[in-house]
Amino acid sequence: NSRASRWLTLTNCSSTRSNSSNSNSSSIDLYEACGTKLGKMIKLLKALPSTERSLVFVQYKSLTDDVANVFQEAGISTLNLSAGSTVAKQKTLRRFTKEPSAPKVLLLEVDSANAAGANLTIANNVFFVSPVVSDTQQEYDAWETQAIGRVRRYGQEKTVKIWRFVAKGTIDEDIVRIRAPQVLEEAA
Repeated sequence: NSRASRWLTLTNCSSTRSNSSNSNSSSIDLYEACGTKLGKMIKLLKALPSTERSLVFVQYKSLTDDVANVFQEAGISTLNLSAGSTVAKQKTLRRFTKEPSAPKVLLLEVDSANAAGANLTIANNVFFVSPVVSDTQQEYDAWETQAIGRVRRYGQEKTVKIWRFVAKGTIDEDIVRIRAPQVLEEAA
């Protein structure tokens, strides 16, 4: 079981929509109109082999819904573990892990117990939309370890890749400086 981890430090974050009236503008215009981090994430997800599945961790439910909408606009089908009843969430997990035709991306809240104990080794890519905001170092480490532990566990046969997105010059960078300073040293 190989391990790979990447921190992507982005130089800017654009949150303004393009005013382009050209309906044939490149798809990257759409992605970057939703933010540089999501644009980069969409490119990475689309470049993955069709045999790979991914977990995308977001910290807040409202942001999870926004990410789902942006992915849908970009043509990426997702399953969302943050929505619905307990039974619906169980069906979502079962669909993601058992159905070959199911969407290849599962959206989860990083601090939610929705996937607690779930073996999601069918996925081998873990994306963190942003660094985890937490009160303590212990909480930060626990949430991130729990999230990665969904795929990096006994029975995983693929190389696990961890993708963390940090927008340079924003609160993202401040969080990483406090919680995971070695990351900024590696990116330099």
